[in-house]
Amino acid sequence: MQENFMKKIFLIIFLFPIFMYGQSIFGGDNIIKTNLTNIAFNNYAITYERAFTKLFSLSATYRFMPANSNVPFNSTISNIFGSNIDGIDIENTTLSNNTFTLEGRIYLSLGKMKGLYIAPYIRQANFKLSVPIIYSDLNKTAIFNGNMNSIEGGVAVGWQFQILNKIVIDIVAIGGNYG
Repeated sequence: MQENFMKKIFLIIFLFPIFMYGQSIFGGDNIIKTNLTNIAFNNYAITYERAFTKLFSLSATYRFMPANSNVPFNSTISNIFGSNIDGIDIENTTLSNNTFTLEGRIYLSLGKMKGLYIAPYIRQANFKLSVPIIYSDLNKTAIFNGNMNSIEGGVAVGWQFQILNKIVIDIVAIGGNYG
């Protein structure tokens, strides 16, 4: 557990310069971002946003969770509910995902890639799940493996602003999704 935490801290420190210097790498019409909070959930994402006008930009995000990753906070879930919830072995459940999101952002205030925005988007996603099911009556375990592919669409509302000259904070406040 401690070793995983240290790896995540190292990754945050490694990715921070990319996050921090995103605008200076390409110039004022481009931003490269990563989501530092997703790392706690073993998800890794990179976003490229390009301004086309003062009030419109396109954003492309690739996010993934490595294959055979444990369910985030599975030890906490096991401590609260037990390691076997209705025959599902939570501690040995694994999952992974890959998603690609294309988003058009319409900024309603402040200017180029700044302030309140509305962002219609489309997302292609692939999820893989492996769940051990324990049959206590038979004293056996079976593995349920599943894949899910989806195409989703939706609209998000958020706020993006810049602090400390080159650091961009992007907060997605609310959004709807259909897929």
